Amino acid sequence: MVASAKPGRLIFFVLCRNHYEETRSRKGPSYPGQKRHGPANFLAGGEQLGPANSLKHGSFAFKKITRLGLQPHHLCVDFGCGSLRIGQHLIGYLKSGRYIGLDITDRFIRDGLDLLDTGMLQAKDPKIHVINEPILQAVTQMKPDYIICVSVLMHVPPHELDAFFDRILRLMTSQTTLLLFFDESSSPIRTEAKSWAYSVASSQITYVADFLTHGSPLNQVR
Repeated sequence: MVASAKPGRLIFFVLCRNHYEETRSRKGPSYPGQKRHGPANFLAGGEQLGPANSLKHGSFAFKKITRLGLQPHHLCVDFGCGSLRIGQHLIGYLKSGRYIGLDITDRFIRDGLDLLDTGMLQAKDPKIHVINEPILQAVTQMKPDYIICVSVLMHVPPHELDAFFDRILRLMTSQTTLLLFFDESSSPIRTEAKSWAYSVASSQITYVADFLTHGSPLNQVR
């Protein structure tokens, strides 16, 4: 992993700690298609919500993010914004033009935009893009105050972790705070066909923490 960013600040929030090992020890091995717990409930504040409750999706995580320092005037990058479960709350909270949503595909972004009020989109002027090299360069020049990354790491396979963190680190400056929300396991573990839980002590996360803190204690929100 090669990073060119200046050191910023990292705060990570563990969504589920050792959840998967405990589940397996009680119920035996998991199988493809087995339903996950923890994170989906977390994003809805502990509730199971259907599509009709789109405004409640991500509300609990949004409250956590504001408690961790995000202010309306900050420039915020929602890295892996998906269907805007959290982005809808950030767009409403931040001042006009201060929300940037990035994702590797526009498939979910289109679904999220369809749920948002047209008047709010016009008033808040969010910038939502599919990730590519020109976009990464442009966002880096804007010097984000916050990068929010909620339940994205779980969808990144181990062999793509270096590229994932390189993209995030490139966006950071000395004023940037990275809020990284993810599922923790004592060791990397595959939880579904396309989902993983990682250890805080994994080499990539340790690298990011060391790079951003330069020896300072890692900020942990448990």
